[in-house]
Formats: sequence, structure tokens, C-alpha cells
Amino acid sequence: DALNMHAISKNYPTKGELEWFAFDAGNDVLCFAENVEEGIETILEKATDNQIEERFKRIWKLKEKTIQAQISSSNLPVDKLDSELGNPSEINRKLAEKSLTILKGNDAYISEFKNTDFCTLTIKRYSQNLSKKEILIALDETKVAVKSEENILLLLTPPQVKPDNAFGLLADEIDFISTTIQNKSVVLYLFGNPYVLNHIDISNAKSVIVVYQNFKEFEDVATEHFLGNIKALGKLPVSISQKF
Repeated sequence: DALNMHAISKNYPTKGELEWFAFDAGNDVLCFAENVEEGIETILEKATDNQIEERFKRIWKLKEKTIQAQISSSNLPVDKLDSELGNPSEINRKLAEKSLTILKGNDAYISEFKNTDFCTLTIKRYSQNLSKKEILIALDETKVAVKSEENILLLLTPPQVKPDNAFGLLADEIDFISTTIQNKSVVLYLFGNPYVLNHIDISNAKSVIVVYQNFKEFEDVATEHFLGNIKALGKLPVSISQKF
């Protein structure tokens, strides 16, 4: 399973130790390693040359098998495979375009909102090492900055993917987001799990658009949607508890 699962990772606080044990136990590919740099250093320090060579050969053999299968199914030479089968960025772009979902509101309102003197408010952690005090100081500054604004384009990226502890959002942040939505004219773009909305009062939001991911391709598609260049085609695949 993924190495960031806490049932495992909490037992190995030393960075790189868990990655080494997983490698030494026979894993050729480590899924969601949390300490990649330290893991590589520890593996290189403790593994034998033979261990590393064996893993390399197995992975390389699998790559060759995959490429040959692609050539056989597409009848294309190797140098043409990428353009025909698509690269991850192109796939992400297609996924973003097909999944973008208007949960509340409509394109007509967003078009009107776009022509107002709106303020863009981005709530996103650009560092995972911020202390609670630092987060709250930044939040206080944000409150002051938007106090006099009436129309707000709110771009929300939850701090974490996992749902524990309200997806990493502090209670003060949740309160600020909910209060802002209640007291301002807000268009919300959510770059994350739609279950985040179970923690936020969106009853007074003018529009809510679920983008699902914060990859660049998804951010680009959200921008294009706000500008009116593309339509939101997705449907929410889950149910959220609150009424809106």
C-alpha cells in the first residue's frame, strides 16, 4: 500500500527509514513515499549494488514490455507513440474539461459577475511547514484586505487531500470562508475534494464550481471557464450533506 498511510508511516519517524525497509523487503516501486530525497539517500547507502541492479532490470523489462504492447496495438514507431497516445498533461487537460462541475449558479451569472469590480481571493497553503500562528497571521491580513470588497472570486485549495481534520483547514479558516460567503457576493471555485463543502456554509454563494484538482491543467480550465471560453460539463459524483 502507499507509504504515506499512517498505520505504517507513524511507526517510522526517521526520514528515509521506511523507504529503505520497503525497498529491502522487495518492493521495486514505492507508492507515495513521503520522504523521497532521504529515502533515495538511505537506499543508496544501505543497499548492495546487486539489489539495485536487480530492481533496475525488472523495471526496465516491464517498460520494454509496455512499449512493445503499445507499438503492437497502434502500429506506430516508438518516436510517434507520445503524440498518438497522449502525455499526462494532455490527459489531465481532457479530464479537467470533462469533469468541471457547476454545483450552484450558472454561466449567465458568472458572466455578469466577471464584469463587476471583483476581488480575487486565493486561499491556498504554498508551504506545508507553516505553523498555526503563521497561518492565523496571514488570515488576519486577508480579512483586512477584503473587508471593503463586495464581489469576491474565491479560489479555494484545501491544504490536504485526506478528509481528516476538515481536510487540514483550521476552524478559523472555515469560519472566515463561510462568513465571507454569507456577507459578500462570492463565486467559489473549489480545487479539491467536493466533500470539503460539508464543512463550509455555501447557502448564500452566488456560484460554486467544483474543479476537483489543483494541477495546472485544472487551474487553466477553471480560468477558461470563468472567462466564458468553455462550458462546465461535469456532474457531481457524490452527495454532500448540506442544502444549497
